[in-house]
Amino acid sequence: VDERVAEFHNMYPNGMIVTKLLKVEDSQILFKAKAIPDVDKPERFYTGHAEEVVGSNQINKTSALENCETSAVGKRATNEHKTNERFWVDADW
Repeated sequence: VDERVAEFHNMYPNGMIVTKLLKVEDSQILFKAKAIPDVDKPERFYTGHAEEVVGSNQINKTSALENCETSAVGKRATNEHKTNERFWVDADW
């Protein structure tokens, strides 16, 4: 995920990535990540969501919150890549 974040900032020097904790209930954690390639055009953005359950695996026994946030940022990068691929395909039409 660190490499994807660095790549985003290299590609979009006027961009930003923000995360939001959506839910912490019982043992469930839900995060949303939002990436805006150009802060002057906030209507264009990519999102990613992640859910983790505290104790569901070795990492989540101690670091479920951090793992969930990192996963959301990683999903955001995956969604951004898929969207950009689609735009390139559409441009060929």
